[in-house]
Amino acid sequence: MLRRPTSVPDGVPVLSRGRHRNARRGACFMEMASFLAGEKWSDHPACTHPLLATVARCVNDLADNGTRQRLTPMINDVIGLYPTDPRVDAAIVLRAAQSALPVASQERQNLMAIAILQAEVSLNPAVARGAELSAGSRHAFDHAPAAERWARRFMAQAGTTGQPLRERATSKLAALAVESVATACTPDVDDRLVHLLRDCITVTSLYVRDDAVATTTTAATTAASEVGTSREVRVTADSAARTEPATAEPASLRPAGHANGPSPVWGGAVCVVASDVADAGQRVSRKSTCAPATGSNLRSTRRSGWLRRFLRVV
Repeated sequence: MLRRPTSVPDGVPVLSRGRHRNARRGACFMEMASFLAGEKWSDHPACTHPLLATVARCVNDLADNGTRQRLTPMINDVIGLYPTDPRVDAAIVLRAAQSALPVASQERQNLMAIAILQAEVSLNPAVARGAELSAGSRHAFDHAPAAERWARRFMAQAGTTGQPLRERATSKLAALAVESVATACTPDVDDRLVHLLRDCITVTSLYVRDDAVATTTTAATTAASEVGTSREVRVTADSAARTEPATAEPASLRPAGHANGPSPVWGGAVCVVASDVADAGQRVSRKSTCAPATGSNLRSTRRSGWLRRFLRVV
């Protein structure tokens, strides 16, 4: 059965290696993301987490032409993927290093092992006190036990055992992990690159959900506290109104122990609030009556007068 050859519509960029001046010259993964997000043409768009964008650029540049087109469905997934959790960098480095450790060369295996240990401490400080590693890290170390021993021995000699991952090293470690996978002596390099990017996107999206849950919880707590505060204010005002006679003088002017007056605490609080409100009202009235007749004030006065006449006619 003959199939009609597929073609890319005019004006739509095709994924290719490197940076491009405009869409007519092609596009890398992140340039296509900026194009679809409606941002300025760039391979460092603001719609994606910077470290995830680094992984995407490295995978785009190190994959061959056929594999690069398999990345296209993931472009939409990175748009708007920008969690604010500080642990995201460590999580991305950890996932990239876990993917690279089993297939990397010996020199890079040692670096990937150090990256895994430090990223584990960043995500779970209990690891520095002897807690178990995550299942993914343990699975990676099972494929390279010599690298784990070397990394632990090196960190002990350097005095860095139990230290978290440094933020300034995350970008280089993530790029090195992608390069280690791309240069590995294994027949499924292309599939590993695609899965590495997909796993990093999935890990980053988990922290977006955590941010959404935290934001919702904070908003609910704030709303509940505001409701509780307003309810307390209403209860205080109602109690003072029931206790204080309508025609009685303020409790702060009444001698202590007055028979018909409220308790000094409630009366004083009501008087303080009332005096503050009165002072605020006087300040507002003075400001409105004594303000100089500037051009903006005259324009606002004419505008409000025109509006009153218009409403009167309508």
